[in-house]
Amino acid sequence: ADVAKLQAEVTNVRRGMEESMVRLKNLGQSDEHLVDRRIVIKLLVTYLDKDSKTKNDVLALMARILNFSEEDKARVGLI
Repeated sequence: ADVAKLQAEVTNVRRGMEESMVRLKNLGQSDEHLVDRRIVIKLLVTYLDKDSKTKNDVLALMARILNFSEEDKARVGLI
């Protein structure tokens, strides 16, 4: 009886661990699309504050970070 009880407990713990791993994996996948506000603010302020050469560099970096489509890049003058 004790062995069966321990096996049931191990099964429950294993199931909980597997569910937690799935949730962690899903959380990691959804986080890849998140961008830190502070980075965007710093880039935007730098873009608005600097000369035209630096503006293009900052804009290109923002496009990479935000994963601009080719159409988006064309609309902002990167291509």
